[in-house]
Amino acid sequence: MSGNSIILECSEQGKNTFTRTEPGDYLCTVPPQLIEKGDVIELKSAFIDSVSSSSGKCNIPPQVLGGDTATISLTFGYYAVDHDGSQEGTNTSKTYLDFDGQPTNHPNGKTYALNQFTSGTPSADAKKIVQFKVPFKTGTKGQVVNGRKNCYILVLAMLKQASESPEDPNIFTYRLVFDAGFNNIPKYLDANGLMTFSDALVADMLKDNFIVQPPSGTISQNLTGYTNTPSINKLFPPSANKLPFSHGGTLGFGNVTNITIEDFGGNEVLNSLYKKTISFPIIAKAYDPHDLAELITDKCTNVLLNGALPADAFTISQNPILTTARTLRNDPLFNGQPAEFFNATQGKFNYNTTQAGADPDYFIGSSQFGLVYDDITDTFKFSVIHSSLYSIDPAEKTPAPLVQILSDGTGGKILLNKSGGIFFTALNPPEIWLGKDSVFKFDSSIQVSSIPQSFEPGGGQPKVNFESVNLQDGTNITGDLQGLDSLVQKQAIAPDAGSSPNGKGFDIVPSLPFATAVTLTNSINAGNGFTSNREAFFKLEIKLPNIRQKVFLNHLPPTLEGFHGDTTINTDIQAIIGRYYSANNFTSCYNEGSIPYVYNEDEPTILSEVQIRILDPDGSVAEGLGNKNTIFLQIQKNTNNI
Repeated sequence: MSGNSIILECSEQGKNTFTRTEPGDYLCTVPPQLIEKGDVIELKSAFIDSVSSSSGKCNIPPQVLGGDTATISLTFGYYAVDHDGSQEGTNTSKTYLDFDGQPTNHPNGKTYALNQFTSGTPSADAKKIVQFKVPFKTGTKGQVVNGRKNCYILVLAMLKQASESPEDPNIFTYRLVFDAGFNNIPKYLDANGLMTFSDALVADMLKDNFIVQPPSGTISQNLTGYTNTPSINKLFPPSANKLPFSHGGTLGFGNVTNITIEDFGGNEVLNSLYKKTISFPIIAKAYDPHDLAELITDKCTNVLLNGALPADAFTISQNPILTTARTLRNDPLFNGQPAEFFNATQGKFNYNTTQAGADPDYFIGSSQFGLVYDDITDTFKFSVIHSSLYSIDPAEKTPAPLVQILSDGTGGKILLNKSGGIFFTALNPPEIWLGKDSVFKFDSSIQVSSIPQSFEPGGGQPKVNFESVNLQDGTNITGDLQGLDSLVQKQAIAPDAGSSPNGKGFDIVPSLPFATAVTLTNSINAGNGFTSNREAFFKLEIKLPNIRQKVFLNHLPPTLEGFHGDTTINTDIQAIIGRYYSANNFTSCYNEGSIPYVYNEDEPTILSEVQIRILDPDGSVAEGLGNKNTIFLQIQKNTNNI
């Protein structure tokens, strides 16, 4: 500061700073400054935290504004392919229950999703909620959630047990976020403005990318301890409903209006998709894409050993994405029963293994997790979240994955390239994982939504309810890609008499299983071009909200005739900042090319706030910015005022 100059620092991470919507749009409170006629307020210098927008890096924003960490979570389920067991002993490896009308040949190469028991043997008065209705208030204004505008939030707490209270921490919670900016909410409303929630509806909405944060479970919940049909207020206490994300007020939805309860007693068995979540914090900063992919890969395959292994060494691995049939059987969710895998059309199977027996155990899930970044295509991809098939021949020395051809039971053939793996049901925060504006740019189809199913085994057995998934290589699961050349042996074949003399052809498929020397991975690829922001410059807009002065349009004062009588209000300082001056994740500039602000009112005023917006050329807040932006303003005092 000199006698006629004052420097103000406006940092986005300052203690008196409020970020309005996203990095690059913030309001600073500065020490009060007296502004008098003739004083000039201008840009001194700017340092823009341009991270991914100019440096080719991935910006991971903090979970909380002003924080320094972000929590990454991946929720996944297990699937198994019906193939020869990973170990085959004298005992049959699997027990099957086929649907009526389906081929019963096994192995059949189909994928089966692991379900858990939602209930054991239901009591005679057991009940199940089938659906409930909630009114949507179309006049309610949406809010911004995780950077997405016009969102409506529904948080409902349901008491599944008669002994529960709304204060219990383990009550079942629906936490749904609806994005009206991307989806048509009225599509799901009836004539009375009610939205009817059921498992089928939620599955449809997930397919439409409608729900940002799915509910923690299924709508069809088993109710216990209710001798009579519970009322709405008992299942959905008013004090626990209508709670938005911020835990205050109402956004878009009212109370549950009615419910449909099914009294199924001992006539049904409930199962639901078995899911696990890996969650971990990482430092919120700009990452090299290779480093970020490696970091998340390491976090998802860390061995999580806590204390000594159990005496019964059924725990082969504590890798969170790999388990075994015996490990699951020891899980309280399965109550000592074999874990069951379901297919929407085929039926179910389970591995024959005991909690502590001499019979074979079986790997479930994947021993590898691969999130990688490909420089050539500029994309992230999940390269491995499956377990390959390997030879069970003890003389086999080649560790290459196998490819097998199985019969589908109807005369067709199935190419089998894996034994099983995992699939994702939720990747959070979604703004990091999903969509063209995210860091990784994965399509939302990578998240698998479960589909409620049921079947009647017959013979007086109870109806079985379960959840299935639709899995596709390269969309939501990975596999080993085997080209056709891997299944044949090329060689010259002597021509038959009277045929073409060229004599070139292919031999028949060799004996199976056939191990290939070269294996390609059928990966899940994200959208390419994460460094797509190639704009040449930023626009810098600085407003002084509490300083107002009139300026004349056309640079001429008003006349009595009204030829130039209009005036407007000027509170802006503007500048254009070339991205050429970029180094160490920051773009810097000085006052060249900026438009200063000159105060011309007779009465002095006080400057106490500065609003800053860093914009792309189209006028929107620049994408890919960090929150360490700093702008320096200079107040040049009029010498007559000193």
